[in-house]
Amino acid sequence: GRYAHAFSRQWAAGDQFQVVWDKEFYPGQVVRTVSPAAAAAQRFPGSEWERLKCVDRQSNEESLQSFWELYDPDPDAGGSPEADMTAGFEARAAEAPSLPKRMEAALLKAVRVVRANKAYNAFDMTPGADFVEGDYILEVAVPMGLDIIEERLRGGYYRTLHGFVHDVHTLVENCKLFNKAAPITQVCFRMRDELLSAVPEASESSVSDLPPVAPDPPYLAHLSQLPSSNDIARRAVSSRSSRHR
Repeated sequence: GRYAHAFSRQWAAGDQFQVVWDKEFYPGQVVRTVSPAAAAAQRFPGSEWERLKCVDRQSNEESLQSFWELYDPDPDAGGSPEADMTAGFEARAAEAPSLPKRMEAALLKAVRVVRANKAYNAFDMTPGADFVEGDYILEVAVPMGLDIIEERLRGGYYRTLHGFVHDVHTLVENCKLFNKAAPITQVCFRMRDELLSAVPEASESSVSDLPPVAPDPPYLAHLSQLPSSNDIARRAVSSRSSRHR
């Protein structure tokens, strides 16, 4: 990333550079390097933090800088700060893991097939604050829908297969938490199985390290107290429409 790219530059006394301040580049020069033991007034001994003594070429004021704050100078000096900054971003992107394109395409196709199935319409869009079941956001900490999962696949959000599986499990756990043993929960289980059956075999990416899918616990009927009048009023909307998430 940016740190590794800047470290490889190996700034030394006499080097010209530019720093970014308030979205503008300002010229400077390295005066000397500070020993690790004395870096940052010994606040972080052994650290690379503020190990470069620098001078501002406009004001002649001296200051301590960290090497990752410096960029190559203007084109006349053999480089450009913009190109140096871009190189750091490109290096970081190249180092970041990502799903193989074939796997990403297979998962995206599976999500779109599921979204096109009317039986799974209840899970298509992520519930928001205006969701008809007013207490949903009070019970579910991290709402999740197929719309988010598809958007993340299209945007290259998932770095590993674990991330995709995690979001699918989040959707299922939300449904189990909110709907308990309602029929819609069984529908959610079927949808989950369809999505995970599309996960490519280990020849393309290791799935052996994925957390196992926890078995669905049995739902047993049990005696409970009759609801109070307040409970009945609060659940009035639920009695008129099926809970879908």
